Order: sequence, then structure tokens, then C-alpha cells
Amino acid sequence: MRCRRTALLILTAALAALVPISMGGSAPVGAAETTTAFTAVGPIRLVDTRDADPAPLPAGSSITVPVRSLPGVPADAIAASVTIVATEAPRPGFVTVWGDGARPGTSALNVDRAGQTRANFAITPIGADGNIRLYTQAGTHLVVDLTGVFRPSGATSAGRLVPLGPSRLVDTRDLARPLAPGEVRTMDATSVGVPASASAIVLSFTAIGDPGWFAAWPAGTPWPGTSVVNTEVRGAPATASAIVPVTGGRFDVTSLRGGDVVLDVNGYFTGAGAPTSTEGLFVPWAPSRVIDTRSGAAAAPVSAGSTLTTGAFPFSPTVAGSVAMNITTVEPTDAGFLTAFPYGTMRPNASVANVLPSQVLAAGTITPSSAVGVSVYSQPRAHLVIDTTGYFVTAPRALPTVPVESTAYQFSIVNGDGTYARWNPCTPIQVRVNFTGAQPHARAAFASAIQQATAATGLNLVVTEVTTTPPAQNGQILVRWGTSSLHPSLTGSVLGIAIYSYTTRQIVRGDILIRSDLPFTSSRNGEDLLTGTLAHEIGHALGLAHVNDPTQLMYAFANGLDTYQDGDRAGLRRLGVEAGCIGSALRTELGVVPVEEPIGTVEVVDVAHPDHHDHHGIDAAAESTGTSADGVHDHDHDHDH
Repeated sequence: MRCRRTALLILTAALAALVPISMGGSAPVGAAETTTAFTAVGPIRLVDTRDADPAPLPAGSSITVPVRSLPGVPADAIAASVTIVATEAPRPGFVTVWGDGARPGTSALNVDRAGQTRANFAITPIGADGNIRLYTQAGTHLVVDLTGVFRPSGATSAGRLVPLGPSRLVDTRDLARPLAPGEVRTMDATSVGVPASASAIVLSFTAIGDPGWFAAWPAGTPWPGTSVVNTEVRGAPATASAIVPVTGGRFDVTSLRGGDVVLDVNGYFTGAGAPTSTEGLFVPWAPSRVIDTRSGAAAAPVSAGSTLTTGAFPFSPTVAGSVAMNITTVEPTDAGFLTAFPYGTMRPNASVANVLPSQVLAAGTITPSSAVGVSVYSQPRAHLVIDTTGYFVTAPRALPTVPVESTAYQFSIVNGDGTYARWNPCTPIQVRVNFTGAQPHARAAFASAIQQATAATGLNLVVTEVTTTPPAQNGQILVRWGTSSLHPSLTGSVLGIAIYSYTTRQIVRGDILIRSDLPFTSSRNGEDLLTGTLAHEIGHALGLAHVNDPTQLMYAFANGLDTYQDGDRAGLRRLGVEAGCIGSALRTELGVVPVEEPIGTVEVVDVAHPDHHDHHGIDAAAESTGTSADGVHDHDHDHDH
């Protein structure tokens, strides 16, 4: 089912990045913030540029796509729910969608290689002329499918978003029943709490199969010729969100070449029988850039296994029950998944994106928000770019009356189930320190660092001063001073090194090396550089990794701090007694804790400044079984993601 209703408007532009760098702000659609209710439509194919011309759209061009003039689309619609597909792109680039006016500095879809086919979900404003506009930076064919629109409304019964879960509806891998090519299978969302009166669901659709498309539409109706998600690499999961109209809570799915599907329901839109309310109405917003970790004074990628939290929306998160976002992952170092969830809640076992190394991948999503904002967990190290096009109303919520705990920390060893390696807090940790060659004030600096670590974690750190340093055994952390004769990396601008070994769940031994041939004089504000270095290395030995925040002691480079900051303390607290015992308390014999043998070793080389070209302050993992290049243990993750 293809429609030839496209008017082409050619623009010229030249942008180098695959994701645009946004300049400037945004505003709500209309003169003021307008609440709208959702009306399911179709799905309807709005445009397929392959119908008009076999050649892809030129680079730097835009198309104008009618929406309100189509049969069945309400004339008062001011925003649309769409799936955008780029296909047969001649080169990498991004796609932007908007209503009218100047093109925003945001993106809705990315392709990162020639010939690629990619799909993504978006909620976009509709222009005053009833059309939407799409821009292609590098040139591509564009396919746009419509699944619903948003119409101005006050308190109403139908068309309000009710967040749900996310609730796992089906994983065909658990059933050993993948879709056959062309097979149509009916899914019943009422089994996870969607009422039969719902008009549509918010669906996270993960597909695993040969390259091809997967589709979803209301049950009991013919396939409308539309799609939701495209797989690129055989066996690699591809995830896309969609608003899917339903019939009696049911919808059908099919695929071009077959494969497994993992379906999570994130919410539903109410039907006519629901209570009357304003809760869950949508306020459309002109596309707006929220955060871009590539730009700004502290530009740095999000580290593996860490969480980025933001409330920097153009609207207040205190009244935003959910937010329409596009999260773009830029050049992840490894394969992995992203999860988005309300700040201050437990991370769910469902992904918004599954990425491969070096990809640039956009993921449209409707994510519930707390009064503080939204958190995005990234399994791989990557840059993140977040845009928004509006929010779903909730009753005003007060900000927390206590200070919000910082999330400016990350753990070094993160497992696929979200657990992380740490010391067993129910067993004393023997800290053996040898001050041979140390600076004159080393004992005072070490005492301060140990006191800080003990206060932050609650761990029982038993310090013993020694004059000989045999290798650390299980249950021990060894601290010593030396030069390049002790370790070849103790030279140049290197200040210290932390090395530790771990099992799947537990750090079992550690070794801290501090430069003995540096004076470690006070920093610019009078803080003690040696105290800061010791506390930093102890943080590593207890399980913390570097963070991208220069206001934290665990920042990758020396920043003049000599005490743990809010993010450091929050991370250490989770590594300490709060996390509970690992199994039963282990017996200690002569300082040796009987635990399983380590499966990996992490070595972190810390430098004073970022011009040390050998390490650049990035965690450098030693070669060892089960350790990836950034020191994060590389488990096979559950196929929930």
C-alpha cells in the first residue's frame, strides 16, 4: 500500500556530523502549551519516495508530507505518531522531522553506512498547513507510516496515556516459536493489564532475524503495508518503539523473513469508557535538544555501565508524567543495550535500543519521568544525544524535599543482570601498606583516604603497616610506592595505578601503586594531591570506575580534589555494607579468604592531565580471561534486552 502524495522542496545544506549539533531553543506547538488527546489512525503509509523516483532524495533536501488532508485523519490534529524508515541511503547521515518553520537542530533517524535500511518511531508536530516535513542530510529514500494523531482536548475519557510496566508480553525465544516468513500471529495485550477498551498501546518491539522488516497493526484487519522495525544483521537484536492501534487489546504481527520477537508493553491509550481526566494528555513541543554529551565544557562519552540523568527539558518534569524522546547512541565501543526509566526508580529489564560497535542509532521512546527527570542507562561506552518533542501531563509533583543523590558514579565490573562486582562487606578487608619510598606526609594522606573510604562504604578496612610486600592474596589490598622499576607505567604524568581481580560478583584482591619520585605538593586550592590520589586509587580498588564529571574525585584526570564528592560517595555507598553480604560470610584464615578463583583482572592507570597519549586517563584493562577492553566484564546478557 503506497501513496504518491509527496511534494518535494529542495534545500541546500552541508553538515559534517551524523547527528546535528543543536543551536538554540524551542517552544510549545501553538501560542501556549496545548493539551491533546490521542486518536488512533490506520496505520497508513503517508509516503514512500521510491514511488516517485527510483533515485534516493538528494543530500540536503527536504520533503513536505501531507497528514491532515488524508482520508480518516481529523482536521484538527496538531501532532502525529509516525514510523520513519530510511532506505537505500548512499552514505551515512541523519534525518530530521518537524512541523513547520525553521528546521530544528535535532534528529529523528540515523544511517551509518551506505545501503542501510533503518526505522524509528517519533511523535512530531504537524505544521499549520497540515503537513510534516522531513530533511535528509546525506540523501536517502524515506518511508513514513502514520499510526495516530493528537487533537486539542481538555479533560476527556479517551486518548490519555496510561504508563504500564514495561510489561513483557512475549519472547518467542522462550517458546521456541519464532515467526515464520510472512506468518501473521495475534498478540493479546490484555494479558499484561491493557483494558480491552484501549485504543492503542505503546510497544517496544525487538526483532531478531535475517535482515528485513517486522510489522504490527490492529488484530482482525488486513496488513496495511506498513512496518515498525527493521533488522540489519542476522541474529543481532533491533529495537524500535511504536504506538500500535489495537482491537479489543489485540494486535497482529508479521515479518518479511521471519525471526524471533520480544514485545514489551510500556503503556496504553484510554478508550471511551475510561474516567474523565487530564492525566496522560499530550503537550506537543517543537523538537528540542535536551543533552548532547559530545558538546559543552565537559564533553565526554557516557562510560560503560553508567547512567545519565537529565531533567533539562524545555518544560518542567514536575508536570511531565512521561516524555516523548529520541535517544541517539553515537559510536558505542561495544555491543550492548540502552534502558530509559524515571530517575529514582529501579532500572527495568527492557531496552529502548540494542546497538553494535561504532553504530549511530536513534531510538524514539515514550519514557515515564519522575519529578526530577529521566535516567538513561548505557551498557556500552558511548556518546548520547537526547531530543524531545513533548510530554504527557501528570498532576504537579513536588521536587524531593531531601537533596537528590548524585548519579555521577559508575562501577567497573557490570554484569548483564545489572549486578556489579564488589567486596564482600561481611568479611574484613586486610589493607597492607608499605610506606618505603613514600613522601614525608604519606601516612597522614593515607589515613585520610582510608577514613573517607570507610565512612563512605561502611566496609571493615583493617590496616596493617608492613615492610615487605609479597603479592596480595584473596581478601587483601596491597598499597605501596615505587617508580618504573616497580611497574613500567609509573612514569611521565602517571600518578598511580590500581589493579584488582574479580569473580562474577566479587572483587577478591587489589594492588595500589603510587609514584615515589613525585613530590605530590598541594594543589591550586590547597588540597593535598597525595590524599586525592590515594583516595582515587582506593575508589578503583573498591569497584569504582572513572566518571565524565570533573566535579568528582573519580574523574579521569587530577582535578585538585582530595575528598570524595557526592557522586563518589553515592557509588561507594552502593559498593559497601548497604548492598549486603555476598552469599554467607566467608571464613578468614591468616588473612586469606577462601573464594572462587578470579575470572579477570582490571588495571587502571591514572594520569595527571589529558595530554598523556599512552593512556588518556581511560581505564586500561590488563589482558585476562573475561575482561573487555574497558575493564567491564563481558558476560552473555539475558535475552530480555
